[in-house]
Amino acid sequence: MGGDVDNAQVGESSLVKRATIRNSILGRSVWVNEGALIEDSIVMDHTSVGKGAHLRRAIVDRFNIIPADAEIGLRPRRRPPSLPRRRLGAGGGAARRAPRVLPGPRRVLNRVIVIHGHFYQPPRENPGSNRSRCRTRRPRTTTGTTRVTAECYAPNTAARRVDEANKVLDIVNNFEKISFNVGPTLFAWLARERPDVYAKILEADRASVAARDGHGNAIAQVYNHMIMPLASRRDKVTQVRWGLDDFARASAASPKGSGCPRRRWTTSRSRCSRRPG
Repeated sequence: MGGDVDNAQVGESSLVKRATIRNSILGRSVWVNEGALIEDSIVMDHTSVGKGAHLRRAIVDRFNIIPADAEIGLRPRRRPPSLPRRRLGAGGGAARRAPRVLPGPRRVLNRVIVIHGHFYQPPRENPGSNRSRCRTRRPRTTTGTTRVTAECYAPNTAARRVDEANKVLDIVNNFEKISFNVGPTLFAWLARERPDVYAKILEADRASVAARDGHGNAIAQVYNHMIMPLASRRDKVTQVRWGLDDFARASAASPKGSGCPRRRWTTSRSRCSRRPG
């Protein structure tokens, strides 16, 4: 409705009301209010962007509310002076050069890409019998968590690295290379149904702990992946505590962090996360 949209993809049921969208992707049912500016960003489904909010080079997950006049992302005019503008090579592409590093003995890269894997499947077992009921006559291997395990969780424990000719160079456990969390109910299922995958995930986390001075790749997750903003304070504390205890039981170590589903962070959630320790 009267918005300025340039080189953008806007999902169905989204509303842009006298706002500016440039070089961005909006998911479904995204509401962008008056005066908002979204540049070089991805805004996922069911998100509301308040009046006058500015998003630059940001990725916003689903079910978020961006307050009015908020500023999120990288502002070009705040670019550190130590990072010069991108240089172009003779062919017009980026010039090849050594990675930028911070001064000091450790020579730490000041530009990194962090990949986080959120692995979770809701429990499908009957709470009384602790068994899942197949809804069809097809074997269970073609549906549900078993299928996702075969197509995602298991392949990530033995991923093939190939060259330009598609020749396999080596096989790596991706869980050693990325930040990740595995939902407690899924991890319990893997321990029972796919102990081989379960063992490789634990092995990868132990390897990352040894390689990173005690800071492993795995973090905890609230126990049931519930919609935390809608939960009572008591349920929030219970979910966080159960998630931390389950992580400590499985890995025999305390987690360095915890994943929070339905990414809307609130003050009450922060207090609940601090309370269990």
